[in-house]
Amino acid sequence: MNISWMKSVPKVELHCHLDGSLPLEVIRELANRNHIDIPKDDEGLRLQLQAKKENKSLNEYLEKFDLPIRCLQRAEDLMYAAYQLVLEVAKEHVIYLEVRFAPKLHTQKSLTIHQVVEAVILGLKKGQEETQVTASAILCAMRHERQEDNMELLDVASQYLHKGVCGVDLAGNEGDFPPRLHQEFFYQAAQKEIPITIHAGECQNAQNIKDAIEMGATRIGHGIAMKGHTELIKFVKDHKIGIEMCPTSNLQTKASNSMEEYPFMEFYQQGLLVSVHTDNRTVSGTTMSEELLLLGNWYGLKKEDIKRLTLNSIHMAFATDEEKEKLRDKVRAYDERSMDIKESYLK
Repeated sequence: MNISWMKSVPKVELHCHLDGSLPLEVIRELANRNHIDIPKDDEGLRLQLQAKKENKSLNEYLEKFDLPIRCLQRAEDLMYAAYQLVLEVAKEHVIYLEVRFAPKLHTQKSLTIHQVVEAVILGLKKGQEETQVTASAILCAMRHERQEDNMELLDVASQYLHKGVCGVDLAGNEGDFPPRLHQEFFYQAAQKEIPITIHAGECQNAQNIKDAIEMGATRIGHGIAMKGHTELIKFVKDHKIGIEMCPTSNLQTKASNSMEEYPFMEFYQQGLLVSVHTDNRTVSGTTMSEELLLLGNWYGLKKEDIKRLTLNSIHMAFATDEEKEKLRDKVRAYDERSMDIKESYLK
């Protein structure tokens, strides 16, 4: 198993933040457009955008989003960013992308939430037209905002559901703002039949994972705190909840302290619907291919395991059954042996 093979394999990315995943050259272009001072050399710019290996916490990791958010306050820049991200993921044979972002963070000047979302959708659509990547958006409510201030997001998500938007999420500082603070938001999202994923278990609090599921989440972002909690693992498995794991990010935010402690194999062997993603391509300095290769080499995974992770992603994607079957067809077309991978435990 090597990086060349990994790049060629069809991949599905469900957990990717727009503002944390823009290539350096895109950030430089956006900064120049908006007259924002940035380092002239790439290494200096990388230091401003990319988390250190010795990063101390999730909050320190989140500081790396300041510059991208400043660069994304105009509709044309949001369109350009979304478009460029689709082109970027296509380079490593990502065939389906759900990109998430918090619209309210991009209303610091004149844009409304509606205009922000529309701009990103247009950018994703343009990227999709030029590649074979199917792309849609997940709208993030922010934990530190009052629940009532996030409600406008639901109306926009409902308006664009299946028209560029595929779900909603809760992101930000989990340690200080647990999911339960926003249970009415997600109750109403469920009433509107908007698919739900929630960042939970990234800050050593396993209860947040169970709370998120009880609030309607069918996928959990990260879920690392579930490690060693046998009853919770069974609860997650019984409810067929997807677990979006992002290894490099999980180490940088100290959700896990080392690969020796990382619970991927514990979750995978227990039959959970584990999938693997980048979280933030630029902030974490990674790609889907590198994340899968990291796990593949560390745990001695086989090619069939990589395909299983892809099939898990397809199963949990916020896509129609017809779209999912088309994605499975692309996996099968790449290697007919993938047809031997049964999904009986999903039924």
